Amino acid sequence: MVISGSKSQLTNHILMVRPAAFYSNTETQATNAFQSKAHDLTPEEIHQLALGEFDGMVNQLRDRGITVHVVEDILNPSTPDSIFPNNWISFHSDGSVVLYPMLNKNRRLEVRPEIIQILETECGVQWSHRHDLTPFQDQAAYLEGTGSLILDRVNRVTYACLSPRTTIKGLKEFSTRMNYEVISFEAQDENQIPFYHTNVMLSIGEGFALVCLDSIVDPAKREKIQLRLEETNHTVIAISQKQVAQFAGNILSLKNSENQQLIVLSKAALSSLEIIQKEKLEKFGDLVSIKIPTIEKYGGGGVRCMMAEVHIP
Repeated sequence: MVISGSKSQLTNHILMVRPAAFYSNTETQATNAFQSKAHDLTPEEIHQLALGEFDGMVNQLRDRGITVHVVEDILNPSTPDSIFPNNWISFHSDGSVVLYPMLNKNRRLEVRPEIIQILETECGVQWSHRHDLTPFQDQAAYLEGTGSLILDRVNRVTYACLSPRTTIKGLKEFSTRMNYEVISFEAQDENQIPFYHTNVMLSIGEGFALVCLDSIVDPAKREKIQLRLEETNHTVIAISQKQVAQFAGNILSLKNSENQQLIVLSKAALSSLEIIQKEKLEKFGDLVSIKIPTIEKYGGGGVRCMMAEVHIP
């Protein structure tokens, strides 16, 4: 079944939130195996390094023809993970904007609906349908945006690995509101720990899907997902568990001002890829490598997590 969806998987516009106080969030460490505790640096030192990486990424993307909407974080209340806005908001070309229920209480403080108005002013458009799923956090029905949901926007299919941050109830509510087919599954790292977000092991671009098939627990689900990706016209590029640990799955495809696909990934991710994998990816777009070691280490998220795609109605 293919449900009619967006005309394009990609957008030229992204939202990024410049952090006011980035540090290792102790509330999220229990569910994020990618995140390291801060032993060697002070919170201020970590913050300054992260700011440099953030500003460098913004400049790099703008130089490549991406429209980056930067919103400054607020200092009070303290939100150490505000640099990852894709977990609380998503924008859709049908005029919908969705706000999401997040697991950790200090992450819920990141939700700032006024940012929608800022973007409407900057883009000269209006998102006419607002779906506020945040009340579902009181029912433990968590769903963390495009961290939890890997959206095939053209075919209106979403893939989601279940975890404390991605629940069946949350997925059902999203499916009902947004008319998406949901394919949910269990996926684990090498230590049999569930991935906290789907976007560390799966990314869908225009014409390809990068995925760690070996991490999907149920062989039947693994086969179903590969088949579904292929029948929706995606070349499947497999990555390993070790590459996932280097954020190789945490990538995002965008289109620049000349309508060319750019595949944004971190330097750590790029370094982990084999030559043949790079060659396969480069058939679909230019690889844009971003250096963010501090953000990856202490935030436990990569370049994809830092960008909320802004699809214009």
